[in-house]
Amino acid sequence: MTRLKVRAPQTGQSLQEYLHELTTREARQPVLAETAERTQRSAPALRVVLGNDANALESHRESVVEFATRLVAMWNISTESKP
Repeated sequence: MTRLKVRAPQTGQSLQEYLHELTTREARQPVLAETAERTQRSAPALRVVLGNDANALESHRESVVEFATRLVAMWNISTESKP
């Protein structure tokens, strides 16, 4: 969290704006399974068996997005409660 607090002003943004940008950017990224599917369709010779690894990575990505969303919500609550 400290790194995020330092990086936000370096980008000219509040922490809330910075976290929103990070989560939005992350949500726009295709998930590993989508990327693998496109790769398999466009380059059959490069097929990779991902199996459970793809599911685990997708689950991790979703956890990161959920965590960042919660951080934004907590930040909103803490800044709104300050006088």
